[in-house]
Amino acid sequence: MKKVGLLTMPLIDNYGGIIQIAALYSVIKNLGHEPILIDKKYNLSNSKVLLKKVLSNNPFYKLFDYNNHTQRKRNLGKIDKFISEYFLNKTHEIFNEFDLVNECKNMDTLVVGSDQVWRYKYVNRDLDVYFLSFAKDNQRRISYAASFGVDFWEGNEESKKNVIKLLNKFDAISVREKEGIELLISDFSVDNGIQVLDPTLLPKRSFYDEIIESENHLKKINLFNYVLDLTEPKSKFIENFAKSINLDVDMIHLEEDVKKSNTKPSISEWLYHFKNSEFVITDSFHGTVFSIIYNKQFISIANKNRGVSRFASLLKQLGLEDRLIFEDSIFSINELKDKKIDYDLVNKRLESLREKSIEFLRENV
Repeated sequence: MKKVGLLTMPLIDNYGGIIQIAALYSVIKNLGHEPILIDKKYNLSNSKVLLKKVLSNNPFYKLFDYNNHTQRKRNLGKIDKFISEYFLNKTHEIFNEFDLVNECKNMDTLVVGSDQVWRYKYVNRDLDVYFLSFAKDNQRRISYAASFGVDFWEGNEESKKNVIKLLNKFDAISVREKEGIELLISDFSVDNGIQVLDPTLLPKRSFYDEIIESENHLKKINLFNYVLDLTEPKSKFIENFAKSINLDVDMIHLEEDVKKSNTKPSISEWLYHFKNSEFVITDSFHGTVFSIIYNKQFISIANKNRGVSRFASLLKQLGLEDRLIFEDSIFSINELKDKKIDYDLVNKRLESLREKSIEFLRENV
């Protein structure tokens, strides 16, 4: 049994980011290994770590709560509960590279992924870390479904040269998007990378059903509006589209409003909305993924700021390109309300891709 460290973006309140690493954790465990979540946080000095812990556990927060630290922690209580209960094997919280090396020194394999762990815009302060610079020579280095987020390298030439050196030390490289394969070849001279599925698409649907059933949910879901960047045109389109198919619009509260003390929904409740919706409109990549997992009729609105290539790449693999629309054309696609997705065909394609992706892990971890 190998000890397999899993490195991804810091787990805070990103539902997709949390559930994708939970899925990968499950798959690694089912392959007979010991998964360990590398609980990396954003870099902080020891004094700032201590101060943040004090401010986040202030019993008098209702009288004075500096920068709303305690209220924010309380608002994330349901999400934190899932993280603490699901990831039974994890390192201590890591705030610097010294602790990262120390916490990971006894691991046999290090896996970086998935999500946009290789997007320069998101990880430039920790760029080397997300290319496993802290690994020892006797540790295997693997990327699983790592994503550049966009179809070009956002960094400068110096960062590119550094990444090339680090990638040359990898034992196996896989990325999530077709554009990632092209980037590896054109910018980093890596021609042995392969494309695999996002980890959320690897487990059986029952894996998510069990998470949903850990809590009681009774709400009826009609058209699930899971749009992260809601604009007036998007809102108007969703309202009109819902009327055209005779469904009410349901949303889930995601906005942070510490003054209203809104507790963010649990992972269970988040998944429940996808499973029980009749139709989904989303601009979220993982919103798209779970629409597919639960075989929903859906529309994905391309989110240019968050990266379009990951949407396009997945949907093309499954023959669902027509479900992706752009905001400037959202009022001209009413035909999608009558065009049903053939999930028999989609699920067959998905199963083939799933087998290939799990085989990559089986052979390389």
